[in-house]
Amino acid sequence: MKTSDIERIIWAGRNLHAAGLAPGSLNSLGMRLFPDGAAVTAKGSNFGFLSHEDILYVDGKGKVKAPAGKEPCEDIGIIRAVFRERAEVDFVLKCRAPHMAALSCKGRSFIEEARWLLGEVGTVGFVPYYRPGTAGLAGAVGHALRVADVVFIEKQGAVICARDELNLVSLADSIESSAKTLFILNAGFADGLKSE
Repeated sequence: MKTSDIERIIWAGRNLHAAGLAPGSLNSLGMRLFPDGAAVTAKGSNFGFLSHEDILYVDGKGKVKAPAGKEPCEDIGIIRAVFRERAEVDFVLKCRAPHMAALSCKGRSFIEEARWLLGEVGTVGFVPYYRPGTAGLAGAVGHALRVADVVFIEKQGAVICARDELNLVSLADSIESSAKTLFILNAGFADGLKSE
């Protein structure tokens, strides 16, 4: 990996953390490397304190090159699946920002009813619950992101893809803001959106 590539993914992670979009250490970030590899964050990385040692190299066959004591993030399968499906995407984020994570728990019908607001920031998809880290989850998310910019995974937060780090941070911020707006608007309607 080039130092410049590592700096790009560190920049993205730190800015996501600073904006409150990647709290704690439950988030995963990946960047496409050409011709067919990827850089991914290590398992348990806190994006606010990312360093060169937290960025691992994954080759096109999924083999990981990691410093001693480091493991790749649990969502490496999702990241690789998205890169296979979307040639124009260079960044993938799996995050549990508070309002996005809460929205993922509301279920498909709530999210579909909210398309009037969420659709302003991009195409939105939904994937039902799969056990985290499984091939089934990776495949379902990759399939959904063929046509979406963000996919909510039931009870697990969201996966967002973008062509570069600036667009990723901007899109994540817009989605979290829209999710927060939905909860403000529906504070008294726990079972769904208020109907007129």
